[in-house]
Amino acid sequence: MHRQPPLHDEPYFLHNVALYQETGLSRDFLLEMKDQAPGPLYQFVHTALLPFTGLDVPGVRLVNVFFLGAIIVLLALLLRQIWQADMKKAWAVSLCVLAAPVVWQVSGMALTEIPSLFFSFASVVVLWFALKTDRTWPALGLGLLAGALAGLGILGRAPFLVLLPAGGVMALMYLLRKDYLRVVTIIIYGVVALACCLPVFLIWKGFTPPAQAYISHGFSIWHGLLGFGYAALITLILAPRWFVFNRKTLYWMAGGYLVCLALNLFVLHFTYAPLNKGLEKIMPGFFMRLYPFLISPFLCVLAIYFMVCMLIWLKRYVATPFKVFLIFLIGLLLCSNFAVTHLFSSRYIAQIVPFLILVLWPAEEINHSKIARYAVGMIIGIVSLETYFNFA
Repeated sequence: MHRQPPLHDEPYFLHNVALYQETGLSRDFLLEMKDQAPGPLYQFVHTALLPFTGLDVPGVRLVNVFFLGAIIVLLALLLRQIWQADMKKAWAVSLCVLAAPVVWQVSGMALTEIPSLFFSFASVVVLWFALKTDRTWPALGLGLLAGALAGLGILGRAPFLVLLPAGGVMALMYLLRKDYLRVVTIIIYGVVALACCLPVFLIWKGFTPPAQAYISHGFSIWHGLLGFGYAALITLILAPRWFVFNRKTLYWMAGGYLVCLALNLFVLHFTYAPLNKGLEKIMPGFFMRLYPFLISPFLCVLAIYFMVCMLIWLKRYVATPFKVFLIFLIGLLLCSNFAVTHLFSSRYIAQIVPFLILVLWPAEEINHSKIARYAVGMIIGIVSLETYFNFA
């Protein structure tokens, strides 16, 4: 229903679509991309869909809505395969993607995350089927297709390069079992993915266009912790039973929060204020001045807790290479935030959501508490999306 002209990052990405139409996939195009850190997948997609969208609102925004629908379908398919779920429950769980607030922003606007997530997730789905078969040529053919999809995903957003080291861990597990067909399939997956994206990175001499190279200099511990903290918040909404919890854990977390709060108030001065524009409308001024300092140590403690729980579940999954692959993939995607120094955005965390739901499945339980949590998650998502349109 929103008819505002392109806003936030949308104009920059759409401007580069026009550049792509002028120059094609050329060295000039790759070097002249402005105000866009992600790769050219966005331009490929929107140029292909130009007859349907007219490169105007709301058509360009609906592209991501349809990609999100495709991700949900693929997630239901993979849930049914990995966890042997009946189709009804697989659909119910896959639709819960919408309860992750971060998904609303990237799906409701013409941004870059969803197309890249679609191709990356599709590559994982195809890779699953490649590893499932014992027939040589179907396995290798599906591995090649999965690699091509992964390459497109990486061309959309460079953090999806972590598909390759995560796949390498899985290949090593199969190698130890002397399962050489699956090892070769994963190698083909990685080689084809690199063949798709490496020429672009060589032209750029990095993972971003030259005009945006400054974003990848150095490391930010705070941005990395924020990434894991956001993943923990999403998990609290989707499946809090996934957390390994007891009374001692509560004491440790309470003590950790007090220590982090003191450090933040007197030494570190980290500030972060999610949904601050919306909260300013309803909360008093004195609270909003304290809010960035109070929420930061809370997210830090949640981040560490999430990391510990990931290690515990990794130990539980050690007998199943594909599930280990998923844990490593989520962890590495979150670690990519350590390398983003210019800013942190909750949009980056949307990239893990379908993979995270696959991992959270053992803690899945449909009850009244879940309905309430999901309603809250969707309301937060709607509010966060509306802040883009109403406070831009």
